[in-house]
Amino acid sequence: MAGLSMKSSASRFSMCSSTVNPEWSAPEVARALRADQLPAPLRAKLGGRPKAAATKEAVKLRLDPDLLVVLRATGDGWQTRVNRILRERFAL
Repeated sequence: MAGLSMKSSASRFSMCSSTVNPEWSAPEVARALRADQLPAPLRAKLGGRPKAAATKEAVKLRLDPDLLVVLRATGDGWQTRVNRILRERFAL
C-alpha cells in the first residue's frame, strides 16, 4: 500500500483479515471436508492445470544478454518458442 507507514498498513491488514476470514466456529469445523472428500467436479477445479503427457525438465541455461533481449521481446511463450526452434534445429 503506497504511502502508508508499516504501522498503519499492518493495522489495516489486521482489521481487514478478521472480517474477510473470520475464525471458524466448532460446528463449521465439524462440517468441513478435506479436499479429497469434495465432489469430483469441484476437486477438478481445485487441481490446477492438468499435467502434460510428456513433462518438460527445468534447466539453467546461460545465454548472451542481447539474445535474451530478442527472445523476451517476442512476448509470452518465448521459452516454448526456444524449445520449438531447438527441436527443429536438431530434427527432433
